[in-house]
Amino acid sequence: MKWNCGFSFRFVCKLIDLLTAGMASDWRTDKSWRERYMYMFDEGIGCDVTFILGEGRHVAAHTFVLISRSAVFEAIIPDVEVDIFMKFIRFLYISEIDIDEFNTLPVLYVARKYCVEDLVKICADYLHERMTPDTVCEILEQAHTYDIDDLKNMCLQFVYENGNSVLMSSAFSELCFDCVQQIIKSNDLFVEESDVYTALTSWATKECARQNLESTGLNKRGVLGKLLYKIRFPTMDRLFFTDIVSTDDILTSEEKVAIFQHMFGSFAKHELSFSAVKREARLIRCLRFPKNEQGGINCEPGFKNSNFGIDVRISDDIMLHGLILFGACSTSIHSSSSDSAFRSNNPANAPITDQHVKIIIYAVPHQSETYTFEFDSIDIPQQETYQIFIKEPVWLKKGRMYAIQVKLDLFLPYQTYSGNGGFSEVETGSIRFSFFTHPSLIATTAEKGQIAGLLFSKLPDPDRMEVSLSPRGSPVKRELSQKEEGKPFFVKKELFPSSSY
Repeated sequence: MKWNCGFSFRFVCKLIDLLTAGMASDWRTDKSWRERYMYMFDEGIGCDVTFILGEGRHVAAHTFVLISRSAVFEAIIPDVEVDIFMKFIRFLYISEIDIDEFNTLPVLYVARKYCVEDLVKICADYLHERMTPDTVCEILEQAHTYDIDDLKNMCLQFVYENGNSVLMSSAFSELCFDCVQQIIKSNDLFVEESDVYTALTSWATKECARQNLESTGLNKRGVLGKLLYKIRFPTMDRLFFTDIVSTDDILTSEEKVAIFQHMFGSFAKHELSFSAVKREARLIRCLRFPKNEQGGINCEPGFKNSNFGIDVRISDDIMLHGLILFGACSTSIHSSSSDSAFRSNNPANAPITDQHVKIIIYAVPHQSETYTFEFDSIDIPQQETYQIFIKEPVWLKKGRMYAIQVKLDLFLPYQTYSGNGGFSEVETGSIRFSFFTHPSLIATTAEKGQIAGLLFSKLPDPDRMEVSLSPRGSPVKRELSQKEEGKPFFVKKELFPSSSY
C-alpha cells in the first residue's frame, strides 16, 4: 500500500517514530526551569555574550541572565580563574553553588566585584562558621580588601575573643597596615601588652623584608609608624620591658626613660606619648538555647519562688562576669481577680520591682571555692531575657565541674520565661561549655530551664594569674591567698543590650 504523496507506509511510520522520540526528549518540555537554563548554558544555546578569561579561555553566557542578577559586568576579567568564574555564572542561573575552604575567597572576590550580594552573604557565612586563629587573618584581609563590613566585623570580634592565639599566628605577620591597626588600637583586645609588642615587632620584621629593608630597630620603627603609639608600654610587665623592650632599638632613649620613670617612680617625670590605660576584658555570651524549630523560648511552664541551676564544665579557664536569665512574663491562663487587679495597676511591660536574687557558684562535688552573691531591689523586666552581673568576676578553671544556682522570688501572678531544647555542649570561639543537670535542682536541666546563658571573658594568659596590678598599673608579683584566688583586677563592661538573646 502506498500513500498518494508517494511515501511508503513503512517510511511514514519510521518518520513518526523519529518525531515522537525527538519530542519526548525535548529539553524544553522534560526539564525544570533550572535544568533548562543550565542546558542552554552548558550547550551554548542562544548565548550572546562571551567572557574572555586568562590564557585565552572563553565562557559564553546570556545577557538577560547577567543583567537580571548583577548591575556590573564587563567583557574581560583576567584576574578570575576559569573554574571560579564558571561556578559564579552557574550561581547566576540557578542560585546554587558548591564552595569549600579552597574556593570560597576567590568566589567571594568575584561576587563582590559584580555586586551579587546574595552570593557575598553565602561566602561570608561560610567563612564565619569556619574561622580559626590560623584562618581569621586571611579572611579579615579579604574582607578589608573588598570592603565587606559585616564579615570584617565578624573577624575583628573573633580576634578580640581569641587575641593571644591570633597574635601569635604566622598569618598575623601577613596582614596589611590598616588591618593590624584596627586590631591593635582596640580596647577590646584583651591580651598582655608584651604579646602586642612581640606580635608587632614580628610584623615589622616581615614588613621590612617586604620592602627590601634591613631589619634594624630604626627600620622597624619606620615601618611601624603610628602603630608604635598603639602599644600601651606603661601597662606592660616591668621585667619584660626591662629585659626585652629597653634592649631593642625601636624606642628612643627619651621614650625609654619616660616609661621607666612612670613604672618605677613616684610620679611621671615626662608626659607620655603612649596610653597608660589597661585593655579591658571583653565579655562574651554563651547561649544555651536555640531560637529555631528545634527549641527556643516560651512563657510556660515558668517557675515561681524556686531554686534553679545548672552544672557546667569548661574546656579552658574563664572569668565568669554574670548570667543571662529569662525575664518575667504575665500568664493569661487561669487568671484570677488578683491577677486582673494587679494588671490594672501595672501597665504592660512594666518591670517587677524590688526583687531579691541570690546566686551561688561552687565547685562540684565538694562545694569548694564557693561564691555567694545577693542582690536586693532588683527590677525583673517583662521581656525574654535580661543580664545580671555578679559583684566580682569568678575564675572558673578548665576541666572542673561547677554548679551555678539561682534563687529568684517572683510573686504571683507572674512567672518567668523558660528555654527548651537546650544544648548539652556549646562552643564559643575556642571555648567549649558542657552543661549537665544538677541532681538536686529539677527546675533547670541541661534541656530546659531559666538560665539562658553565661557572660564571661577569656584570660589574657592563665599562667600569669598570680600577677596583680599596682595602683599605677604595673604588674607586681605576689602570692594569692585561697580567699583571693580567682579574683584578679578585671574591668566589667556591658556589651549587649539587656533584652538581646
